[in-house]
Amino acid sequence: MPKGTRRNIVVALAVMAVISAGFIRGAENAGGVLEGILKDSTGAPVAGAFVKMKNAERRLTFMVISQSQGRYRTIVPPGKYVVQGVGGEYQSALSAPKDVTSGRSTTVDLALTDKRAAHLPKAWPGRPPGEGGGEAAATAPLKLPDGNGKQLVTGKCSVCHDAARIANARYDRAHWLDLIDDMQEYARGSDFARELTNDEVNVLLDYLLANFSDADARGRRARQPVDPNSRLPRTLMQGDATKYIAVEFELPKTNVEPHELTVDNQGNGWLTQRTGGRLGRFDTKTFTYTELDPPAGATKKVRLNGIVRGPDNKLWFVDGGPNRRFLNYDIASETFNVFPVPKLKYGNATGNTMRVHPNGTVWLCNIGSNQIIRLDPKTKKFDVWEVPAGVQARKNATPYGMAIAGDGKVWFVENTFNQLGRIDPATGKFDEYPI
Repeated sequence: MPKGTRRNIVVALAVMAVISAGFIRGAENAGGVLEGILKDSTGAPVAGAFVKMKNAERRLTFMVISQSQGRYRTIVPPGKYVVQGVGGEYQSALSAPKDVTSGRSTTVDLALTDKRAAHLPKAWPGRPPGEGGGEAAATAPLKLPDGNGKQLVTGKCSVCHDAARIANARYDRAHWLDLIDDMQEYARGSDFARELTNDEVNVLLDYLLANFSDADARGRRARQPVDPNSRLPRTLMQGDATKYIAVEFELPKTNVEPHELTVDNQGNGWLTQRTGGRLGRFDTKTFTYTELDPPAGATKKVRLNGIVRGPDNKLWFVDGGPNRRFLNYDIASETFNVFPVPKLKYGNATGNTMRVHPNGTVWLCNIGSNQIIRLDPKTKKFDVWEVPAGVQARKNATPYGMAIAGDGKVWFVENTFNQLGRIDPATGKFDEYPI
C-alpha cells in the first residue's frame, strides 16, 4: 500500500460505523472482554440502555445496548477504557480508567444516578441547534451592506454562488484572502466566470473585512459546550434495536472536513477529506486508520468530495476544487488513475454524490453548478448537462443525491426547487417532478 499516515492527535471529528455483534465476537482471540451490569439509582437492572466504552489512546469508542438483567458484554482491542451508561433521563458518572488485556475479562458495573443534559433539537451540521438547513438553505434573498465592493459581490461573486454564502460568513483577513484565491482558481477553470483584477481583490477584501470579519460579532452566536450524550434517545431500546454495536473512530486532525464515506468488499471504510485532501481508510479488523495522498493536481488545493465503490471494488471520487478531476483508486494494485474534467461553467466539479452506472459510466451531481456530469472511463469522455429547472429560473437547482433505476435512468434531487429530476442516459432527456 502507498505510504499511509498514522497520527496520534485526539480530535472531535468522527467517523461512525455500525457493525454486527458477530463481527466483534470474531475478534475475541485478539481482544479482551469488557462487561458489567447497568442499574438505575434504586439498584434495579436496566435493559435497553446505551453503554459507551472509550479508548482515548486509540481514538475508539464502542457503544452497545444493555441486555436482560442489565448485562452488557463485548470484545474490544486491548487498552485502557472509560465506561459510561446512558438510559432514559439518566446517565452514570464516567468510570475510572480500566485496563483490558487480550483473552481476559474486565468488569465495570454502572449506575444511572446523574440527570442527563437537556435534549438538543436536530441541527444541520454547522448550524445552531433547532435551525434547519441544507445545501440550498443559503439561497434566501438578503440585503448586502452598502459600500465600495458591494458591486463586486453582486456582479462577480454572485455569478457563481449566491451572496448569502458571503453574508453568513465571519472570517479574518487570512481566511478571506485564502477564499478569494480559491475563487480566482475556479474562475481560471471556468468558461463563464471572470477573474478579479489586483485592484478588485483589494477592494473586495476591504469590503469583506468591514462587513463580514471575524472581528465583527454581528450575527454570531457563542459556541456552547455540548454534552456528547444529548442527542441519544430518551427511551430504552427494544427488539432488534438492542442487538447493534456502534464503533466510533475520531479522526486525527480537526480541520480535514471528512465529507463522504464508502465501504469496500472487505468491509473497510473509506472517506474523502474536503480540506485535508487525502483519502482515508479505516480497517474494521484492526481498528486502525491510514491516509493516502492522491496524485498531485494543477493546484495544491485538493478538495475531495463524493466517493463510491464500483462493482469491481475500485473507488471513484471527485476532486471538486480548482483541480476539477475524477479519480479512481484500485485497491488491489494500490494505484490511482486521474480523469481531468474539462472547463466548466463555474470552474468547479463539487459533488456530494457519485454513482457508478451498470454500464460502467461514472455520474456526479455537480451541486455548486446546476449540472449533472457523466464520465465514460473507457473513452475518458465527459458529458455535462444543465438541470432544466435551474436554467429556467436562472439559479442553481443544487442537484443532490442520486440513484440509478432498474431501467438505467438516473434520478436525483433538485434541492432548491423541492423537486425530483430524472435523466435518460441514452438521450440526455430530463423529466422533473415537483414533490
